[in-house]
Amino acid sequence: MQAALDSTALMLSKDAATLSSSDLQTKAGNYFKALFTRPEATNIIIGATYTASGGSTVAVTGSVDVPTTFIRVLNFGSSSTSLDKITVGGSSTSKWGSSRLRVALVLDNTGSMASDGKITALKTATKNLLTQLQNAASTNGDVYVSIIPFSRDVSVDETSNYSASWIDWTQWSAPPANSMPAASDGPGDPCPYINRNYACTTGPTNGSSTTSYTDLQQLRRGYLG
Repeated sequence: MQAALDSTALMLSKDAATLSSSDLQTKAGNYFKALFTRPEATNIIIGATYTASGGSTVAVTGSVDVPTTFIRVLNFGSSSTSLDKITVGGSSTSKWGSSRLRVALVLDNTGSMASDGKITALKTATKNLLTQLQNAASTNGDVYVSIIPFSRDVSVDETSNYSASWIDWTQWSAPPANSMPAASDGPGDPCPYINRNYACTTGPTNGSSTTSYTDLQQLRRGYLG
């Protein structure tokens, strides 16, 4: 009987948070009767309660009447006590923590994922994980999932976040400190500047149709403007 009560409490804990009180009672009775296979026991009474205060708890109580044999022969007990049966009772409690799960998924969606079915496999694996997490959540808010794209560029909604303190526009707005190549730079020299928003050019940068000797060096070398 105790083993059946323990198993009933564990089985109820899976979805107790989503069941009404009457449904919890019904499931508790069905679980217990499926596990408790003692035909001589009668008057089976099963009770079940669920509480979420300080963590989730399922408590199951049970009692059955068992017919007696030797007690009747020995006439044990007072004359007012029925010797035909005795009542056997038990209880079991299942508790689990109230901590919530927080999951962050960093998903690669760069161009290389388009080959060999990688992006399709990523979608399938992600969906399967989300389904598993959803099924594990008893109540709304038990599991929070953040999805972060792993890519070269990520939109941060520049319309509303343009002036946000966590965005630094310094290098984007200002040219490199040394934006002109040295006179010694010549053809074949690589562009030395790595600041974003600046790239090599192949023509005059001052809008004129002619170039000076220095400008010609810059033209051959390419400079960041």
